[in-house]
Amino acid sequence: MSLMNQEWISKLEQFARKLALRDVYLIADQGVLDNPLLDGLNRLSPPVQWFSLYQGQPEEPLLEMAPLLMRLEPACWQHRQWIADLIAAFSCKPGLLIFLSPLSFSTLAAHLRNLADGAWEDRSGLVRYYDTRMFPLLMQHVLTEEQKAWFLEPVYLWSYRDRDNKICWLEGECSPVQATIPEAIKINFSDEQMMKLDVAIDAQQFTVSEKFSTFFTTQEEKFNTLWQLGWQAHQQNFSGDLASWFESHFEE
Repeated sequence: MSLMNQEWISKLEQFARKLALRDVYLIADQGVLDNPLLDGLNRLSPPVQWFSLYQGQPEEPLLEMAPLLMRLEPACWQHRQWIADLIAAFSCKPGLLIFLSPLSFSTLAAHLRNLADGAWEDRSGLVRYYDTRMFPLLMQHVLTEEQKAWFLEPVYLWSYRDRDNKICWLEGECSPVQATIPEAIKINFSDEQMMKLDVAIDAQQFTVSEKFSTFFTTQEEKFNTLWQLGWQAHQQNFSGDLASWFESHFEE
């Protein structure tokens, strides 16, 4: 295990001890991995509670591709090793969210499954918030304050790797006194929110290409700059080629 991964697990354990928690929760998107997780997961001892966020969705039969919520106890050596193995498997891959919460597994499973079920106008679809390229964008620029609270209030702390493989932390707003969550929630996206997500798709495509790379030192800097410029283009009703819009700003 790399030193960075060791430090990540150690910090998670430290935070858990401070909060008097035995468990660490992970959401792992099997869809970005070469092999599914279920065989290894089901062999762990003691048994691990897990839940597919595809449950109740049209994608439910695709269990080997599903994002899985898992409750793990780092004090159990097999569980700790599984956490380390997952962190290694998702190195440079966008699909591992880790968090700490005092809520029960069943409560969190139902809540996080609801958050993965979004809607826009009369259409419904998956909200892939567990994609760690999109999670910070959702929290910073896309979701309303109420929608953000659905992610923050049940959780003490979120953690993930960014595009540069840097470990990131997002503090939640959970209070042990009022650790409750609303029932039957659904993220209903507005037209503006959907446009922000469309801009993010374009920005991500340019981020992974070589184009404009000489202007940036990190992938995160590149994506965030391109997203801001793309959103600015939308606000100014720019209808031309987006690459030329970016070029015009970098040449200034």
